Amino acid sequence: MDIDSSIEFSEDPLISKTLASTDDYTETFRYSDLQPHKRNSLIYSCVIKESNEKDAKALGVLCLCFKFDDEMQSIFSNLQSERAASSIMILSESREVMATSHSQKFKVGEKIPNSGSPDLITIKNKSYISTTSETKGYQGFKGLSWQGVAMTPLNDAFKHSKETGKPQTDSCQLLNSQLFSDDLKQIFKTSMLINDDLSLVVLNGIIAAARNNAVEFMPVLSEIKSTGESIALIFSDSIDNLQSTVISARLGDVRFCASLAVDIMDRNLYERANDCRWWALTTVFRQYLQLPTVGPDAQQEISNILGYINDLYTVYTNLYVYDKNGIIVAVSNKDHASVIGDKVDTQSGAIDALSCTDSQKYSVSKFVPSAQYDNKHTYIYNASITSLEQNNVFGGIGIVFDSGPQFTEMLNDSLPKDESGHTVTGCFGMFCQRDGMIISATEGSPQQVGDVIEIDDTLLGLKNGEKDSRITNYQGKKYAIGIAASKGYREYKTTGDYQNDVVAFIMMPS
Repeated sequence: MDIDSSIEFSEDPLISKTLASTDDYTETFRYSDLQPHKRNSLIYSCVIKESNEKDAKALGVLCLCFKFDDEMQSIFSNLQSERAASSIMILSESREVMATSHSQKFKVGEKIPNSGSPDLITIKNKSYISTTSETKGYQGFKGLSWQGVAMTPLNDAFKHSKETGKPQTDSCQLLNSQLFSDDLKQIFKTSMLINDDLSLVVLNGIIAAARNNAVEFMPVLSEIKSTGESIALIFSDSIDNLQSTVISARLGDVRFCASLAVDIMDRNLYERANDCRWWALTTVFRQYLQLPTVGPDAQQEISNILGYINDLYTVYTNLYVYDKNGIIVAVSNKDHASVIGDKVDTQSGAIDALSCTDSQKYSVSKFVPSAQYDNKHTYIYNASITSLEQNNVFGGIGIVFDSGPQFTEMLNDSLPKDESGHTVTGCFGMFCQRDGMIISATEGSPQQVGDVIEIDDTLLGLKNGEKDSRITNYQGKKYAIGIAASKGYREYKTTGDYQNDVVAFIMMPS
């Protein structure tokens, strides 16, 4: 498909490997003559067979060449600002740099020493705090066992973030906050007791000296008092700075997590918009829907194809095809076979699809309860099915997103984690519409899907792509709250194709 590529023949062994493989697909990352102008290519390949039968004759190989460098830079720009001191990298199993956010500091192909996580390492006479993360996979896909690594120069590791500034703190905030450990609270309490005891000793000494007319002790007592006040000030300043650091870090954490959550959502739903348009081009669907009547045999074949697709794409609870009159003729999920012959729901997005002749377009339902989803809230993505020769619309396809577990998983993956990788106690997240209606909420949230979030309305009004964080009250409790508004992904929700702003909230007890 690359019109700038002059390649007509390939000697890449991935072709023979793919033809011989019994796996569903083959994943390759290295130099390939399929893309001779690139240092490395990420290629997903699969054998093309004469039919879906296991022993069918192999006809060729399909290779999808992923825009790896382009995609990684997009991911890096979302994860950190250009002025960030840290470097984020993707490393191979052999610790070779595959991609980096700061190519001037760490080069692609460079080897990074093995280290713990976190760990202090030295590279080129410079000390870094290094953190390594293994992939948890997604929908069972784990890729090529790469690692994510963040490297922060030691000199920059404990500087205040300019984005958060220095939050206002006080002693009551420390003693009552869940953000601070019991050890830190005890240090603060002990310092206050010591200072109170010292003040009492000095006061008793002044009284005793006055009674005994021992004025020569007054300068000594005054010096002790001054020293005590200085020590108290040092304690106070140190603890205040520590509080500011902890709170700034927490606000940065929840703001980042909210941004990550809504970015994952945009990327995920972008694929849903692609899926419906792709599957609407299936030749069998187009051939059968052109007929005056779609008979039982045709309905069964369409259902079989939908079932085959749905087995591969488990993020959907059902896929269904409807004719130009909006009558459902086939489904992927046998448990939903009773809807065959019914007319599509007017809120499903099908009406818009049936009036669209452009195969590049799609339509989406509102986030409302659907009979196709056991009367729970979800999105249904639709695309028109057109004739093979002309753009006459003969029907459409609807794909029912399994919004409940899918959105919850996105939020759970984005919640703040402790040193052991477990979600910080008491944290929860939500996706909301601009009007405040909750699209998804994780365990522990006091409000659920369909509720209107009880929070300051201004937090729902962030501009697309903006993020914020603050300490505020929600449901009678104090939280560090991270907020981020969706901005779309590639052409999805960025070109006027579809508008559906989502705001992510990440809550951490404060």
